[in-house]
Amino acid sequence: MLKLGTERDTLNVIFDQVGTPTYAADLAEAILKILSAENWVPGIYHFSNEGVCSWYDFTKTIHRMANITCDVKPIETKDYPARTPRPHFSVLNKGKIKSTYGISIPHWEVSLEKCIQLLQNSLVCFPSLDNAYGKRIMQYDLGLNYKVDTIVCDGDTYEWVGRWPVIEKTQENGVHAVK
Repeated sequence: MLKLGTERDTLNVIFDQVGTPTYAADLAEAILKILSAENWVPGIYHFSNEGVCSWYDFTKTIHRMANITCDVKPIETKDYPARTPRPHFSVLNKGKIKSTYGISIPHWEVSLEKCIQLLQNSLVCFPSLDNAYGKRIMQYDLGLNYKVDTIVCDGDTYEWVGRWPVIEKTQENGVHAVK
C-alpha cells in the first residue's frame, strides 16, 4: 500500500472485510518467547496484533502514518475481482497464547507505526545474509537480548543496532552508513 499510494492518485480498497493485521516482528518475538519457555504446552495457538480493522481502515492508517496523500475509496468485496472468496470477518481469538505463555500483544496501529518508521529510517538493504558483496554477523540469544550486529561490506563496516534490522547512521568509532 505504501508503493501503490505513491504511484497512484486513487486506490479502491475493500471496506467490508474485517481482520487484524499481523506485524511479522511481533509474531517472531512471540515464537521466540514460546521456544524459550520452560514448559512447552502443545496445541493450536492463534496470533495477530490486537484490535480490528478493514482493509480500507488499514490502508488509510498506513497512508496517514507515512504522509501519503493518495485518495483511498472504500469498495465492497463484490466490486473487487478476486479469484478466491475471502471471509468478511477473520479476527483471531488470542486468549490461549496470551494466558499460556504470558504474551503481551501490541495493538496493530502501534506495530504499524514501528514498521513504517523502520522502513522510513532504513539506510541500507542487503538482499541476502552472506553473498559476494558482504557478510552479516548476527549476535543474539533466545532471551531476546539483542546485541549489535555487524555487516562487513567491501572493507567498510556497518552496524545493525537494537531489535529491529535497521542500519543506523553513525560516524562514531569509524563506523559508516550510506544512504
